[in-house]
Parts: sequence; structure tokens; C-alpha cells
Amino acid sequence: MQEIAPMLVATALVDNIVLVQLLGVSSLLALSARFQGALQLAAATAGLLLVGTAGHQLILRWLLDPLELQVFALPVAVLWIALAAALVEWASRRVDARLHLALVRLRPLTIANGAVLGTALVNAERAGSLAAALANALGVALGFALVLVLFAGVRERLAAIAVPAAFRGAPITLLSAGLMALAFLGFARMA
Repeated sequence: MQEIAPMLVATALVDNIVLVQLLGVSSLLALSARFQGALQLAAATAGLLLVGTAGHQLILRWLLDPLELQVFALPVAVLWIALAAALVEWASRRVDARLHLALVRLRPLTIANGAVLGTALVNAERAGSLAAALANALGVALGFALVLVLFAGVRERLAAIAVPAAFRGAPITLLSAGLMALAFLGFARMA
């Protein structure tokens, strides 16, 4: 239990899935223009990360490893994440209609998010137990949400100020992402 807190900090800040490993960048750029959209995507991705990682870990340990079929880890992960996205969407329908509509709109971004598939595959390689895999997935979800929300704030701020014509649009967005990645490198000394 004592090693879970440092793992969460390391995964969320030092080894951030978006800024360091460059997974999920497309989702970051696609839906970080507004704070509300960033929060919705962060929540959907967090749910999918936890359900996807848990299911893939169980399938891998109880089915693929005993049958020595590890070569099918990638296709099984892709199929399980698509199924997990449907399960998360189904559960959201029971909880809140607005959440369900937001998840339906975000379905392509969550299923095709490289952070979700990357986390499932990295956990299959590194994590020894289901608890460690879930702690890693939670750290990834926290890091993804943190970057998404911070970047949405930066982009909203950039929309409100006068940006030189040469930097409008993609250039200022990519420069901001690069500066944020450099800022997160400062957390490397913490680990």
C-alpha cells in the first residue's frame, strides 16, 4: 500500500502519458479547446482506463498466460477496450442522461485514445498484480486529466488574447504543449 502513492505521483506527473510518452495527444488537441469538453473527456477516459486495464489484466492472467497465447495480447486488448467503452457507455445511461450523451459524442476519442491502449499493454508487461495495474491506470487517468484541464485553461486564455498572425491556430497550440511538457520535466527530480 505504501508504494501506491509514489506510483500515482510518478505516473501522473513524472512519466505523464501525454507529455512524456506522447500517447493520447490527438485527444488532447481535439477536445481541449473548452474546459467543459476537457472535463468530460477526462472523466470518460478515466472510466475506460480503469475498466479496460482491469479487464485486460484479468484476461491476460487467466486466459492468455495459462494457454501461452501472449501473442494475442494486442488484438485482445483492442477488442476488450471497445467492449469496455460500450460497458462504460451503458453504465452512464443508467446514471445520467447528459453524461450518456457526452460519452456517445466522445466515443471515437475514447476508443481510439492511444493512452488507453498503451496503458493496458504496458500494464500487461510491467504490473505484477491487478492492484498494481489499477494503481498505474489511476495514475495515468489523473495525469491525463491534469494535462487536459490545464491545457484547456491555456487554450481558453490564448483565445482571449491577441496572438500574432503567424502563431494563430496549430503553431501556438503546439508551442503551448511543448512548454507544458518542459514544465512537467521539473517533476522528474521528485521521483
